[in-house]
Formats: sequence, C-alpha cells, structure tokens
Amino acid sequence: MTQNEVPIKVDKTNLKTLPKTTGAALYLLGNVGADYDLWLEVPGPAEDQFVINDGSEVDVKPGSHFYTAKKKLNPGNG
Repeated sequence: MTQNEVPIKVDKTNLKTLPKTTGAALYLLGNVGADYDLWLEVPGPAEDQFVINDGSEVDVKPGSHFYTAKKKLNPGNG
C-alpha cells in the first residue's frame, strides 16, 4: 500500500485504492464483470450509490464497502 492509498472492500475482498479515483478504475480494481454494476454501500437510511463505469471522479473514504449486482435482474417469465 502506498502512503496515499486507503483500504476498501469490493464484494468482501480487501483492496486498496487512492482516495480520489474514477468509477472505471474501481470497476477494474474490483474485477467487475460487464454484466454487473458497482454500488457503494451507504450506512444508515440513505440509499446506496451507483458507481458509473467511466472517468467520473469518485471520492473514496477508508473502509468504504462496494458491492456488485447484476445489471438487469430477471424476475422470471410468468
């Protein structure tokens, strides 16, 4: 870990990243598949935050928890 990196988790895997990164970098770091989205778990009653897979800046706090979810959930056919 470099001096500026912070510890995070993606799907319960311990990782390290810079506190200012991009959505695309987090997708790559977390090895997020093309058919999955990445979400930042927000404590408390607030809704979790969707992380866009692009060059948009993401501020990461030490101990942040991210998780993946299928892009399109299929509830079944009938």
